[in-house]
Amino acid sequence: QHDEYFGKVQMGEKKEEFDMVIISNTGCSFLPGKGCDGCQAAKYFQVSKTGTKTGKPFVYNLGAGGISGSLISDQLFMGSIRMYSEFVLVDTVDSTLKTISQGAMGIGLPPSGDNKCGNFIEQIKQQGLKKMVGVSLKTDQPQLIL
Repeated sequence: QHDEYFGKVQMGEKKEEFDMVIISNTGCSFLPGKGCDGCQAAKYFQVSKTGTKTGKPFVYNLGAGGISGSLISDQLFMGSIRMYSEFVLVDTVDSTLKTISQGAMGIGLPPSGDNKCGNFIEQIKQQGLKKMVGVSLKTDQPQLIL
């Protein structure tokens, strides 16, 4: 059986809500960009006035398929956390990665090499917001324990 765990986050100046799948095989987080080829998202993200397009391209092979886009930074709201977070704004995604194409928050280690991306847990620490204690992915109540 394959379980998926989701968390609600709000992004950007308008606090657009996204149900993001929590993934542990990468530290990168992904949001579907407007006009994304292969994305099957109910909602697409556009960088807000408070956000920054870095212009840095991002290409990553997750084993099942590939994903490409560019790095962005924008406001993220999750529970009591308010921070600037770096995400991959997805332009193209392989159809086998449809869950990630709807929005995904990576809580694993970031990839090495040229595919540097902001790691959610590291960004919390760098901004001095919370001390991360753990992640609970219990089926009935998944949560970040801060």
